[in-house]
Amino acid sequence: MLRWLVNNAGLMVLSLILGAVTWMVFSLQEDPIDEFTLPAKVIRKNEEALKNTLVTGDIPTTIVMRVRTSRSQISAQRELPGFVEIDFKELGVGQHVLSLKPTVNVVPFDLVSYSPQSATIKIEPLLQIKVPVVLSVFGSPATGFQVAPSSIEPREVTITGTQQTLDKVKTAIAEMSVAGARSTVDASAIRVTLRDAAGDVITGLKPAPESVSAKVPIEQLRNYRDLPIVPRWRGQPAEGYAIQDISVDPLVVTVFGSNSTVQATKGFIETQEVVINNLQNDIDERVGLNVPVGVSLVAETQQTVRVRIKIVPVLSSRTVKRKPSLTGLAPALKGVISPTIIDIVLSGPVARLNNLTEDDVRVTLDVNNLGEGVHQIEPKIVKPEGLQAQSVLPATVQVEITPNKR
Repeated sequence: MLRWLVNNAGLMVLSLILGAVTWMVFSLQEDPIDEFTLPAKVIRKNEEALKNTLVTGDIPTTIVMRVRTSRSQISAQRELPGFVEIDFKELGVGQHVLSLKPTVNVVPFDLVSYSPQSATIKIEPLLQIKVPVVLSVFGSPATGFQVAPSSIEPREVTITGTQQTLDKVKTAIAEMSVAGARSTVDASAIRVTLRDAAGDVITGLKPAPESVSAKVPIEQLRNYRDLPIVPRWRGQPAEGYAIQDISVDPLVVTVFGSNSTVQATKGFIETQEVVINNLQNDIDERVGLNVPVGVSLVAETQQTVRVRIKIVPVLSSRTVKRKPSLTGLAPALKGVISPTIIDIVLSGPVARLNNLTEDDVRVTLDVNNLGEGVHQIEPKIVKPEGLQAQSVLPATVQVEITPNKR
């Protein structure tokens, strides 16, 4: 037996090898080895260690790797089969080239390639500086006015950035317009912009706070004076009409002259008279100004002003009594009205109410298509245009319809 084993040992080893090869062939046919392209997540750890620093550069969120393994191993993965871990705690200030070689969770595997293979970042410390805010006032106030010393709050802003970016900042500017101003200009939210040595706006940096408040007093020169305009008129509107409103445009004009003359003028300037005798319609016209002696108007276009006077009817009310009449009553019927007199309260212009005649206001009761019986009819008021029937008493009138016996 021993001799047989010795004589056949070679055949036995060969059989085992052939069996193993056969098994591997069948296994590869069932679960072949192949190359697969897979993503690997880039994990950033301990980023809080870089507080008060600025990190520039591009670190991808994933990389692409190519691995060689069996299909069954790939199918068994429930999560991304690889990852790259970057620990910021191990990085200091300066420039760093980070390896992006992935760790692969597929076992067994062969990492064929990955891309990108590295990422370059730069870590710089963040610094803070305080910069005074300069108020830039532009535009000219109204003629005869000047800008007085202004104030701004807060007077400085804080800027956070790297040394390289902070070195670019030369000024912090807040711009404010006083164009045409006649009184103090007060603004509470003026945006602050950072400028370089050439005066260009710097982007990428934000001041804190980003806006400021400013006040620019506007003072009038002593040889100039603003005078409100007082319109003058003569006469009265027609009877039954009244002035409802008077307006002037502009409301104020500016005069100039010597200091003593300007300061001695009365505090207003009058228009020339507008005649409104017996008028029933509005007035809208340009009239001249009575300029005080020794002063002149600043603007030549203000030699005349626009005066508007609104004239409206005087409204009143009047009660009239009328006997209602029937309309639409069939010839074979007759109607008895109760009550026989209707009170009507009319409102409108006094002149129209005072000139009413009996025929101007009538009351009718429409009984069209009504048959015998007692009916409550709402009166219909016939009145001149422009008058309103404020109330009618009674609101309904009884009409008894009976056969018309002849």
